[in-house]
Amino acid sequence: MSGVSESILLCEGFDDRSFWQGLLLSVGCKEDRKASSPHTYNAVYRYRTPGGGLLQVVPCGAQTSMPKGAGDDPVRYYARLLLRARATKPLARLVLNLDVDLGSPSDVIESIRSLVGKEAKETPSGEFEFDGGQTVVSPILWYVPDPVADGVPSQQALERLVCAALSAAFPERGRKVKEWLASRPHPRGKEHKAHAWSFMAGWHTDHGMGDFYASLWRDPAIEKELRSILKSTGTWAVLERLLGLPPVPPTAFEVVMNDDSLD
Repeated sequence: MSGVSESILLCEGFDDRSFWQGLLLSVGCKEDRKASSPHTYNAVYRYRTPGGGLLQVVPCGAQTSMPKGAGDDPVRYYARLLLRARATKPLARLVLNLDVDLGSPSDVIESIRSLVGKEAKETPSGEFEFDGGQTVVSPILWYVPDPVADGVPSQQALERLVCAALSAAFPERGRKVKEWLASRPHPRGKEHKAHAWSFMAGWHTDHGMGDFYASLWRDPAIEKELRSILKSTGTWAVLERLLGLPPVPPTAFEVVMNDDSLD
């Protein structure tokens, strides 16, 4: 077990950072803007976790030090730099938050195996340990395993996760978003963002674009659905380890569904 208490979460952009802000505050993290760290980034949000550690959320798309033609996307590029520097800038946990997009979760995990290389030991929980567990790399992938529902885009990204939760919490809103999107003459642009911003424009304009994703965690009905999705993909278990949270007990329904004696 590492004695270092700092972790870094690398995400893709500002929308991810906003979503993480809402999630982290909802589980008891506290913003700590004055925290010092040997790891410095642009537009970073810093938190103290319930377990007492420092967590930095870094939107990699906002960083300016990645050279053109580096051959990596920003998350993987900065992950490589952090892993190379861990001997002089220790890190307890490195979280790689990535969209699955048009591939599969297994494709993304395979790319992370390639990134960490043979030096890392893969654990039964799907994480990767360096230096006997002194540094742990934890993948967190945005995807929803359920079939596409009304108002939910097909691309496996943050927007699909959010729209799936919104549609599950408020099915009529999902139907209206689907109808409106289908009525557009000559639609253009990114469909997964069109879905998410349609929910925002219809029911969340009080928060503005910057706070939309964070605000979802302040609505109990939406928070319930978000947690359910994140539990189904294994993300919530990673959060428990990252933040020092107590394990979430299963619901009565989950207990019944997992009872082998009923087979």
